[in-house]
Amino acid sequence: PEEIRALMEIAKEEDTMIHFLSMGSFVQEDQLKRMDDYNMGIYKGMFERIAKRVEDICRFYEENPFPMEKMNIYHTSIESRARTEQRIRNSGLAVAMAYSEISSLEISAQGVDKGVGLKKLCEYLDIPIDQTIAVGDADNDLGALKYAGLAIAMGNANEHVKKIADVIVADCDHEGCAEAIETYLL
Repeated sequence: PEEIRALMEIAKEEDTMIHFLSMGSFVQEDQLKRMDDYNMGIYKGMFERIAKRVEDICRFYEENPFPMEKMNIYHTSIESRARTEQRIRNSGLAVAMAYSEISSLEISAQGVDKGVGLKKLCEYLDIPIDQTIAVGDADNDLGALKYAGLAIAMGNANEHVKKIADVIVADCDHEGCAEAIETYLL
């Protein structure tokens, strides 16, 4: 909870939208209405369907602290995200940060990313990791792509993802995921 409180204080230094993920999805009502401002408008309908809306997300957490699996901070610009990232680094908090979307910063416990999740899933299912496929488009996917037996980048992926990918499929708007499944899984 102390780390989450510190992150919330840092997030307040910019015009941001905080998104908590832990046994549910939590967002602040007035920020949900401004998702376009945070470069997340494409997801507004999904958030309206699944996210639990609170009046004040910081007060909500203060009154109901709970273990956090992931915290996303959505920004109005990449410059704003860079300032938040630098403040977090300067704070010395033991967290992992990853870029996603245009100006989002995903925050989880240090040493936790999609690559760790893929390894744990393979251990649990007793599947060799070299028999896995990961598909991604943003920096938050890099961990899984690095460990997967086959790393697939979406056509709309950023350059970091395309650089480490084994193959590139069509973009999200042109059935790239379906192409990956049909070509490399089925």
